Amino acid sequence: MIQLCELTIETAIANQCDTRYLNTCENNNSPKKKTNSKRKNELKVIKFLSFFSFILITSLVHAQSNFEDVVYLKNGSIIRGIIIEQVPNQSIKIQSDRNVFFFRLDEIERITKEPIKGGGSSLTYRGIIELGTQFPVGDFGLARWKFNFINGIQFNPHFSFGLGTGLRYYYKDEVNAWLVPIFVDFRVNITKDYTTPYIALGSGYSFEASKNFNDVGFFLNTNVGISLGSTVNVGVGYELQRIQIIKNLLGVNSSAICFVFLGISF
Repeated sequence: MIQLCELTIETAIANQCDTRYLNTCENNNSPKKKTNSKRKNELKVIKFLSFFSFILITSLVHAQSNFEDVVYLKNGSIIRGIIIEQVPNQSIKIQSDRNVFFFRLDEIERITKEPIKGGGSSLTYRGIIELGTQFPVGDFGLARWKFNFINGIQFNPHFSFGLGTGLRYYYKDEVNAWLVPIFVDFRVNITKDYTTPYIALGSGYSFEASKNFNDVGFFLNTNVGISLGSTVNVGVGYELQRIQIIKNLLGVNSSAICFVFLGISF
């Protein structure tokens, strides 16, 4: 069960139907016991974040990509390389080998992300980091902050599949808890253009970070948005977390509308 100041999230959700349980932790626990429990929880969270940061840094160091920027000009020319500067609605600079080319947007037909020619397999590593916030909806919704870290494979410019984890911090309505989801992530870029709409679907299971990683329940996350050059994305979506209310032997869905205000692919 997820704990919050010695209350469970399950109890907090139940409190939305029965407010008699709001002060349970004050009646059943001494200040000293609560302090010791809080310190243990903080140490567990710190250990988890340290391990998670190590994985993140290692992935960033070893991440490689076999995709390149491709600029199609209106005069029929095609320039392949890496876009090193882009002035919105005005111009871009692209580095191709040792040369740097400057083009005005009115000279460009389109910009895409494509596999490097002669680069071997089109299967490439894709890492994704997402930060966002989530607002509760429905009778059992709870507000939380969102952090995702996904390790995946880019099959082609359109499709990617990966394994993700992250953190959900529940911070309102008598709740102070950390959840760790483990999930599979499937993403689709609608077009091959530099700026493209995308759709993402994640499904898995969540665990409680601050109380021995006890299992919580089924996890579902959907998201739609805009991807800029396959490196930055913003979006909006819906997230569902299944939570079991033990005292009522009842499972409920805690739902939220989520906003990804910063997503980075590497």
